[in-house]
Amino acid sequence: MPGTLPKLLALINEEESSFNMSVGNIINGQSADEDVAKRQFTDYLDATCEVYDVNFVSPGNHDIINDTTRKYFHEMILEKAMQDAVEGTTEISDIFYIQREYSDFLKKLKGLRADIRSAN
Repeated sequence: MPGTLPKLLALINEEESSFNMSVGNIINGQSADEDVAKRQFTDYLDATCEVYDVNFVSPGNHDIINDTTRKYFHEMILEKAMQDAVEGTTEISDIFYIQREYSDFLKKLKGLRADIRSAN
C-alpha cells in the first residue's frame, strides 16, 4: 500500500526512538531489474535516515532474493555500514535499551495494519 512506510515512520518518530532495527524485508524484492531494486533500497534509506541517526538492518529473503537485490543490499546497506564504522559516525556503544510503555504505540500500529488490510 503506497504511503505505508512514511505513516509507519511517523508513528515511530512520535516515540522519539534512538535507533531503528529492521529485521528483514525492507524492500519488495520481487524484481531483478536494477533500477527497481536500487529505487526500493534508496526509498528505504531516504525514509529511515531522515528519522534515525542509527539504523541496524538484517537482510530478509526479499532483500537478497536474487543477484540484483543481493548486490544492492551489499552495496547500499553493508558497505555503507562498514564505511560509517570506519569513519566513526555510528556509535554502537552509545545505544542503550530503555524499557518503556508502548501500549499506545502498539494500538496505533494495529490501526495502521487494519488500514492496510482493508485496502487490500
